[in-house]
Amino acid sequence: MTWLCPKLSFVDLNYKEASYVEEDEEMDGGQLLEGVQKRWSGEHDIPAALQPSRFRIWSGGQRCTSIRSRAEAIKLIVPSFEVYY
Repeated sequence: MTWLCPKLSFVDLNYKEASYVEEDEEMDGGQLLEGVQKRWSGEHDIPAALQPSRFRIWSGGQRCTSIRSRAEAIKLIVPSFEVYY
């Protein structure tokens, strides 16, 4: 989660084509939520970083079930968060 630095103005994460990415290689949604909480919630004794103007994950057809199951919790902290399929 070191890429979640305080001065990011936008975040775009792109998965490779679905035929190349195996489901077990999916980014873990729990780890993503934890990283978002640490950088943008203002909790954990860490000042909240500036909100990114854009935070998108492009799944390239990948189901991203772990991320999708936590998307609403992430969106409460970072309103610009979107997952595209």
